[in-house]
Amino acid sequence: MIKPLDYKEAAAEHMQKQDVQKRAAESALNITVLVDESHRLFLGNEQVGTVDDVSQFREKLTQALERRKQALNVDGRDRVPGGEDEAGQKVVNVCAPPSLKYGEIVKVVEVIKAVGGEPIGLQNCSAAP
Repeated sequence: MIKPLDYKEAAAEHMQKQDVQKRAAESALNITVLVDESHRLFLGNEQVGTVDDVSQFREKLTQALERRKQALNVDGRDRVPGGEDEAGQKVVNVCAPPSLKYGEIVKVVEVIKAVGGEPIGLQNCSAAP
């Protein structure tokens, strides 16, 4: 029989899950681009331009992909499952509200591809960073 958690155990477990999620979101291994309702672009909690001016976004995303590559390739050993497959090092997720027009998403995706990010995951979301 499984004993139900008391309040302190449940709260500690909840905080541990939140801590893991926060660390994953801040990790160099997780690159998520958020586009908000005002068309601002974010990498993590940092605003990096807008859909109409992607120059800063391009620069910051290039740096983020390089940090990920360095984090995954320690001591010359590739940490990506599957060994030499570098594609896993370049995955970028885009989170945008459903109200964003298709052409605006395409602008963001084109920048990601231009700096070497691929594959690209797309998600509907409306949460601000």
